[in-house]
Amino acid sequence: MTGNEDLWGGLESTVAMFPGQGSQRPGMGKALTKNFQVADDVFDECSDALGIDVRELTWDSAPEQLGKTENTQVALVAASIAAWRVWTQVGGNLAHAVAGHSIGALSAAIAGGYIPLADGIKLARRRGHLMASAPGRGSMLAVAVRGEEQRDGLIASAATFGLDVAAVNGERQIVLSGPINDIEDARKHFGAKSTQLNVSHGFHSRLMDPVMGEWQELLLHAPFRDGDVPLLGCTSPRRLETAMEVSNELYFGIRQPVRWDQVLQSADSFGTWVYLGTAKSLSRLRRNQTQTVQIVEDTYVGRRT
Repeated sequence: MTGNEDLWGGLESTVAMFPGQGSQRPGMGKALTKNFQVADDVFDECSDALGIDVRELTWDSAPEQLGKTENTQVALVAASIAAWRVWTQVGGNLAHAVAGHSIGALSAAIAGGYIPLADGIKLARRRGHLMASAPGRGSMLAVAVRGEEQRDGLIASAATFGLDVAAVNGERQIVLSGPINDIEDARKHFGAKSTQLNVSHGFHSRLMDPVMGEWQELLLHAPFRDGDVPLLGCTSPRRLETAMEVSNELYFGIRQPVRWDQVLQSADSFGTWVYLGTAKSLSRLRRNQTQTVQIVEDTYVGRRT
C-alpha cells in the first residue's frame, strides 16, 4: 500500500467507482479521446492487446452489436479506464479505494494497480465470451422494492421462483437471474414493479457454473500483483488488498450476487465519490447522500493536453 490508509474513512478520502454491464452506449469515451491524450492512449493499448479496433467496436457498433456481452465488457473497461486516466493523470487526482459493479470490478482492479491494462482487457474479452457461451437460456429481472423489509423478503424468496439473486443494488432494487421461463413467470408476478433486462443470459446465477472452471484457469495465469489502493469487494463486503484476494473476487464475480448495497455502506466513510465512465445510472443507485459526487465521462472538463 502507499500510505493512503491514513485517510481511510475521513472527509478527505476518495473512492472511485466503475460501472457494469447495462450502462454501455455507442460512442462512449470518444469525446474524452479528442480532449485528452491519455484517454486516446488507452484505446491504443486495448486495441494492440486484443488485435481488434476497440475504437470502432466502442464507438461505431450498432446498439445490438455493442450489447453482446463479449463486446460490452471490453468497451466498458476501455471507456472506464480512459476516464480514470484522465481523472488521475490529467487532473492530478488521487483515490484511496476503488470499487466496481460486476465487470466494473475488473476496471477497478486495473485502476488499483492489481493487473496491467493490456492483461486486464484480455480478461474482459474472455470473461464476456465465457459468460455468453454458458449453456442454457437465461435472463435477468430487475425488481423495485421499498425499504429493507421488502428487499430482504425478496432475497429470501427468490428460490421459490427457481431464480438466484444476481444483484442487491441498494434498498430499492433487486435483480433476479436464471432460466428464461422462470424469469418470465416472475415478471408476470411482479408486474409493473419489474423490468426484464436486455441481456443475453442469466449472469450471476447457477447458469454460470459450467464456465467457472475455465474462468478460474484464466485468472490463475493472469499477472496479478498486490495493488496500490484497496478494492472494495462487490461480492463480499471486504477491503481487498492482495493479488490473491482480488483474483478471488473476480472469480466469484461472474457467479455470486453483486452486493452493491454493501459497497455503498463501505463507501459511506469516504468524503468524495467519483464515478468513472458511463456511470450515471450507477450513481442513481444512491440517493440523498451527503458526500461530494463527481462523474468523469465524455462531458468532463479539465486541463486538456
